[in-house]
Amino acid sequence: MASKEKLPELEKALARILNKEQKGITGLDAILISLHNQAIKGDVKAAQLLLERAYKKVSVTDEKEEPPKADWISQNPLRTVNE
Repeated sequence: MASKEKLPELEKALARILNKEQKGITGLDAILISLHNQAIKGDVKAAQLLLERAYKKVSVTDEKEEPPKADWISQNPLRTVNE
């Protein structure tokens, strides 16, 4: 029986490919530029991917939280601004 070849470690393989430069641009930069260009042209999925990676994705529970109410509203909700 032939022995199985050992697969390269994914982390090392990704680091090698993403850091490889071509025309002064790394593989990672090329991917990000491509996603950016697609997002600008209206590709919602590309825009969503970039934005979710750049900014922490907001969970549904975070969106349901109500902002704190001003004290004067809770003390006298019928009071007008001109009083």
